[in-house]
Amino acid sequence: MMREDFPQLQFEAVWALGNIVSGTSESTKVVIIMALFKQAIWALGNVAGDSPECRDMVLNNGALTPLLAQLNEDAKLSMLRDATWALSNFCRGKPQPPFEQTKPALPALELLIHSNDEKVLIDACWALSYLSDDTNDKIQAVIEAGVCRHLVELLLHPSASVLIPALGTVANIVTGDDVQTQAVIAADIIGPLVHLLQTAEFDIKKEFAWAISNATSGGSSEQIKYLVRKGCIVPLCGLLACHDPRIVMFCLKGIENILKVGEQEKNVNTTGGVKLYAQLIDDAEGRDMMENLNSRENTEIYEKAGKIIKTYWLEEYELPAAFSFGGNQMPVPFVGSKL
Repeated sequence: MMREDFPQLQFEAVWALGNIVSGTSESTKVVIIMALFKQAIWALGNVAGDSPECRDMVLNNGALTPLLAQLNEDAKLSMLRDATWALSNFCRGKPQPPFEQTKPALPALELLIHSNDEKVLIDACWALSYLSDDTNDKIQAVIEAGVCRHLVELLLHPSASVLIPALGTVANIVTGDDVQTQAVIAADIIGPLVHLLQTAEFDIKKEFAWAISNATSGGSSEQIKYLVRKGCIVPLCGLLACHDPRIVMFCLKGIENILKVGEQEKNVNTTGGVKLYAQLIDDAEGRDMMENLNSRENTEIYEKAGKIIKTYWLEEYELPAAFSFGGNQMPVPFVGSKL
């Protein structure tokens, strides 16, 4: 089972071990004494992590059920760590495993994210991020497992290794429908998200941009107004200065979605004809930062920034000559994640 270079051999060794364990009580005692059960979990996790094909082979042979049986309150910490790591590998990889095979892991993962052990938390959060990364049906199953409320606490965890997959899970959930986005809002996750952006390292800020952009793309007008009330505009505008084009595009899309809601509010005369959200973005130096994007080499970015300025500030601001759209043709909006 130690042959990491030969996953098929590892799998056959685990299969042989299973036959031994299902034999006489005497043979089972021998296995326990040799501590091979722990090695079996390690080997299964290693096989599953080798490739999607190997992962599916492990799942198709029913390895998940006995693995989940080890994730109980009586398990030793070393066993919990190994089993959670293996479980994460069972859920990882693209194409994704059939959800009906991995869905039974959700109740165990809901318990594991309450662990005090950082290694257990890291792998449990990664498993949740894998399971929530797809269709609304999968997102709904993750929500119904009851993980949203505790994700708030994990967003306050001091370890970035826990924060990143926890944030990834939140970002996946808000790619769902309005009801699923509301589950995140109801769990009071947005406040900690905004706080993180003001204090966290850049890797965390990238995850924030993805989460907020997804929330503004799929959220209702009321949900977007809630995000604004929670203070998302200032940190979102601040990220326009970063040099990662993917993150800048996430931020631009989020800002554009916020401005659309602001325009709706102005048109129904709830703001006295004032472009309130445009003013908030101005106050956060967002328009100035979008203006500065005309020096970027990425054409998609400066065209998107120019389109936003032209749409929401044209009557009071002359668009810089650098923002050219090629006649009357408007650029095709960026498509990514949920955008």
